[in-house]
Amino acid sequence: MDIASRTTQQNADDVLVIPSLRRSEHQVAGHGCADEKLGPVVDDNGVFYKPLQNDDRGYREASFYDRVNADARAETESNGSTECGSITSLAFLHRYLPSSYGTCSMVLEHISGHADPVSCLKMEDITHTYTRPCVMDLKMGYRTWYHGAPEKKKAEWRKKDESSTSPIVGFKISGMQASPHPEYASLSLGRLSIAQMGTIIDHLL
Repeated sequence: MDIASRTTQQNADDVLVIPSLRRSEHQVAGHGCADEKLGPVVDDNGVFYKPLQNDDRGYREASFYDRVNADARAETESNGSTECGSITSLAFLHRYLPSSYGTCSMVLEHISGHADPVSCLKMEDITHTYTRPCVMDLKMGYRTWYHGAPEKKKAEWRKKDESSTSPIVGFKISGMQASPHPEYASLSLGRLSIAQMGTIIDHLL
């Protein structure tokens, strides 16, 4: 039984109801950070619940973590033999990722205002044991749009990519939080602040 299951209540339809759920105070970017959209939530037991998108992207994201876990198990069981250490194996990513506990259906009415169950990815909350964590949210990839997206969305995302560092270095910083010293408040920077900071640095160099 994983850490998410020990203090979780489930109703007859296998929909999780966790009273301690709340928005993550250390989220620095993404849905639910600076808007009313439903974003990730955490509980008191160190579990991070990320709502999955209601299309192929949500399925692919969940499948990716399942694949990493499966490849890592296969490599462990084979003692790292060459058969499992193939070029297509994702086992090497396991050490760099938070632990993943699969998916679940949850009621987040007290957070989102909607009573309908939400499909979520269950993961390790890596900030759980920290009181003043330093956090950075990176959007990885040279482009942020996907081939199956509507043309209007592709155009919007292309425009955003062109004004960021993504096409140049393959990632962009969406937000960050730094806690340099216990006597000072944490410093939080959103996407706009980071873009402005980069512009200032460019002029100084």
